Amino acid sequence: MSKKVGGERLIIHGHLSTREVYEYRQEGWRLEWRDRPVKAQVNRNGIPKGLKGAV
Repeated sequence: MSKKVGGERLIIHGHLSTREVYEYRQEGWRLEWRDRPVKAQVNRNGIPKGLKGAV
């Protein structure tokens, strides 16, 4: 969640309950969704997939 105060952007992140989200939105906070970074897939030897011809 984020909120602009005096030209600064305040951010709250983490797990919030539905009630907490409701209360923050009543105070003017905006809800933002951020996807987790995609984890690189590796084969059983620990070598990243998709590196054809890199070796």
